[in-house]
Amino acid sequence: MKNSLLVTIIIYAILLIFTSGCNNSEMLPVKKGAQLYDNWPALKGKKFSQSHQSYPKEGNKKGTSTFKCQECHGWDYLGNKGMYAKGPHYTGIKGIYEMKSKSKKDLLDILKNSKTGHDFSKWLSSEDLENLIKFIQVGMMDVSLALDDNGQAKGSKLKGQLLIGKCLGCHGSSGKRYDLDRSKPGKQGLKDIAKANPQETLHKISWGHPQTGMPSGIADLGLSTANVIDILTHLMK
Repeated sequence: MKNSLLVTIIIYAILLIFTSGCNNSEMLPVKKGAQLYDNWPALKGKKFSQSHQSYPKEGNKKGTSTFKCQECHGWDYLGNKGMYAKGPHYTGIKGIYEMKSKSKKDLLDILKNSKTGHDFSKWLSSEDLENLIKFIQVGMMDVSLALDDNGQAKGSKLKGQLLIGKCLGCHGSSGKRYDLDRSKPGKQGLKDIAKANPQETLHKISWGHPQTGMPSGIADLGLSTANVIDILTHLMK
């Protein structure tokens, strides 16, 4: 039994060598769109003293944060049907996951709709909008594949352990080289962040963190969605 497990681990490790570590150039525009979804004001050097005109009065945020896509639609892309159904990020705004089947034209019309105050062409270039659309169409993960109804990761801890080195090279062997949330006491490392917000962690592992040089697991390292889920599972268990 032990020998069989060892053989399985060796085969999987060999497969990882040949199937990951190479960037997927077709996904690089999706990565750019994902990071715009994450924090386009920072990427574009924009700060706003007033809240976005379509940000609802039910919301608790003000200023620049109200312009971020994820602030209303969530890291799980489900808006008021997902992780932002309640709590400090609640706005009552629906998610965008169902928008992935819409055409480029339909999505562009939404992103340039001045009547609803949702015209982002005032700040984002045509290329930015196209990249954001590509992320919406092909980059959003179905979070139910990664997390069960209790918020527990559904991947393989063992496979994640074989992959986590791609993260620890920068984050350190303990995963705590950087304090990832200075609003909390103590140094918040990878495991702390993964357990506190697995949805955001999935997004970051998949697409990187804006303005840090963090590689996208999918676009830069050639990982699959299943690989990303396995890494999250290792961090959470």
